[in-house]
Amino acid sequence: MKKHSQCKSTRDEHRIEHVTLGFHCEIDKQCQSVLRRTYPGQCLFDDITKMDMASKVGLCSCHGKLCQLQPKLNDTGPVCVDYSSMGLRAKERGPSAAVHKAYYSNMDCSSCLILVIENVPEYEERVVRASLSKHWTLVSVRIDPRILGLAAARARVFIIAYRNDKLRWVSPFSLASMVGCLSSRVVLKAKDYFWMNLPPAVLSDANESNLADYNESTRFTIVDLNQYAKNDRGRGETRDDALPTLTTNSGKLYSKVHRRFLDGVEMMTSHCLPMTDQHSKKARAPKLIFTGVPTTHVAKMAGNAMNVPSIGCVLLACALSLKPKAAKA
Repeated sequence: MKKHSQCKSTRDEHRIEHVTLGFHCEIDKQCQSVLRRTYPGQCLFDDITKMDMASKVGLCSCHGKLCQLQPKLNDTGPVCVDYSSMGLRAKERGPSAAVHKAYYSNMDCSSCLILVIENVPEYEERVVRASLSKHWTLVSVRIDPRILGLAAARARVFIIAYRNDKLRWVSPFSLASMVGCLSSRVVLKAKDYFWMNLPPAVLSDANESNLADYNESTRFTIVDLNQYAKNDRGRGETRDDALPTLTTNSGKLYSKVHRRFLDGVEMMTSHCLPMTDQHSKKARAPKLIFTGVPTTHVAKMAGNAMNVPSIGCVLLACALSLKPKAAKA
């Protein structure tokens, strides 16, 4: 789910008071329903290629009218399927090339000062560099939640693009150094993400057969039954005992210990997204409302979701390091 956000600071320029959600951009209908219920009344745009950022207006599917956009920081981004090693591997030759072109063209002409772009590790900084004008400076870092203390693999590249005619990087540290300062020891294991009290699953004959192949040929205690062990495509927990990277096809991660599949809610919580009242209270953020959304689609959403601490690191770096340039006399 793609979201636009703005940072509001107090008079103390080094203290960030809170981050507010400005508007959403999401093409998936089920994701749209979650966003409407969780953040009622806020603007929702259904396609980044339809947002005319140059004139700062777009058709809001939530209100059914043209709503004003005044973005200062944007953390939507181009799609990843063309670049992912588990996707099309087509890069600029892929079908979403037009989306990339429209997105960066709109951002280049908009009033946005900072772009925070999240994508798969195969997505290179050069793609962004070639798509934006000379008025943008880029810094990037690769973040995996495991370096932040989470037992859930999800390596992603994060790119901060900022308008160098309006902003300057004031921190003496690089983006990678700032992320490194937030590193933490992992205290969970992959099995700990099976936290809900759910009954054992009844497996189909095909899943039973695949599980038997896993038992014979792999070390995994958590197995992906959407991948076939007999074809040497077996997949499960990582060697450091973390949950494997979730994909849109990860709906059948099966724990031999719990004898059931990882639930969609549990997948979402592996990203630190608030799914219960207790999570919401701890995070001081609204609980995501999935009323009416099929469980299979929740798992698909989790495969597309950002990891909250990872994006939080990058937004913190923006808040601490990017300051307005002094006006010329």
